[in-house]
Amino acid sequence: MVKPFDFEELVARLEALHRRAHNVAPATGGSRTLQGGGVEIDLAAGLVRINDQPLETTVRERGLMTLFLNNPNRALTRERILNTVWDLNADPHTNVVDVYVARLRKKLGDAGAQIKTVHGVGYRFDPADHLEASRQPLDLAKLGLVDAPEEEAFDRLTRLTARLLSAPVSLLSIVEPDRDRQYFKSEIGLQEPWATRRSTPLSHSFCKFVAESDTLFRVEDARSDPRVAGNSAIEDLNVSAYLGAPVRCPAGRAIAALCAIDVKPRVWNDRDVRTLELLADMASNEILLRAALATSRDSVV
Repeated sequence: MVKPFDFEELVARLEALHRRAHNVAPATGGSRTLQGGGVEIDLAAGLVRINDQPLETTVRERGLMTLFLNNPNRALTRERILNTVWDLNADPHTNVVDVYVARLRKKLGDAGAQIKTVHGVGYRFDPADHLEASRQPLDLAKLGLVDAPEEEAFDRLTRLTARLLSAPVSLLSIVEPDRDRQYFKSEIGLQEPWATRRSTPLSHSFCKFVAESDTLFRVEDARSDPRVAGNSAIEDLNVSAYLGAPVRCPAGRAIAALCAIDVKPRVWNDRDVRTLELLADMASNEILLRAALATSRDSVV
């Protein structure tokens, strides 16, 4: 007998996986260390160093810095920070995140300037030593992300997105501005001929706005939304409502979007947003793993 579906339990499990992925670094030689922008955290010992000098921090401050180091050049919402560093049931209207960010900036001294305020969203950590790496092109074909067969690792995420958000369509769309297209690494519910073609020009893309802004993109009624009212996806792909979250490459740059699409206007709630962002993070982690494996193979050769 199949057990009754419990949405909240599943989301709690997804959040646990997310916290584990974003607060624990891979072990190297028995140590777990994160580095960036002159900041170093020894996760096993709970020690923080700034420019090779020890820095006294609280548990919450270390958790906040760990989250930033694990997500360089990525805008993090206040809600995401609360859910990861504090209790999941923390009051979303509290200013505790702003207070701790201000305190951490002060402790970090000059390095604290790398924590940027993203107005209307939250905060982003831009480590100076990470910027050059983030500009390097990514070989999408080598990682099997474009012009490649569909794969269960990503199909599972689009299925979950469609089911958990009760959406008829879900896409994992790789945005390629240099080729003027979005490529569907995974899709569920997409109509023909697009499902077979597995790509569209960017004139038919809402996902391009996610990749360009590196933040969540929400549309509740496409025909009346001036940001997208002229987009060809409305007529040709029957897009009326859209919710997309960034999927990132190992350098932290948004290269894709995991999205849910509805064929009628719809109001997306906070639970929809939270769930989609967690699933998008899982897609990012899959890409991170592939890149690490590719680098390992190259070094052996």
